[in-house]
Amino acid sequence: MRRQADRQTGFTLIELMIVVAIIGILASIAVPSYQKYVKQARRGVGQAYMLQLALAQEKLRATCSFYAGTFDTSLGSSVPFACGADAANTKVNFVAAHPDGYYSLAMTAAASNTYTITGTALVTQANDTDCTPLTLTEAGVKGPITPDPTCWKK
Repeated sequence: MRRQADRQTGFTLIELMIVVAIIGILASIAVPSYQKYVKQARRGVGQAYMLQLALAQEKLRATCSFYAGTFDTSLGSSVPFACGADAANTKVNFVAAHPDGYYSLAMTAAASNTYTITGTALVTQANDTDCTPLTLTEAGVKGPITPDPTCWKK
């Protein structure tokens, strides 16, 4: 009786190349999707930061008769704001740049009964061109509405 020669088992180069091609196709689909969700998550963090500033403005308005026109982080952690003679001279204790570094906030049109917070995307988040800059007014009006009305999730 003749013994059957031992056969080698394993992958051929063709099979290995097919697996590599499939992984490449899956990666080309998954990576852009992942980046989109990262961008949306960072936008959500920036929006939450804007809402924190809006809350600080409302707390200030409850004491002073107007909104703050500027930021001042030198007031100290126990002093949330400093009332001045008008909005331009009133300061709110708030850091303009988010600690993560993806959004920077500015207050414009601050007056006795109005303000607009503008959140500008920075660094890698700056490629979120459809949703930058983000805006929020004292009335809760959120922007931009165009070109992407889904910039602010409900």
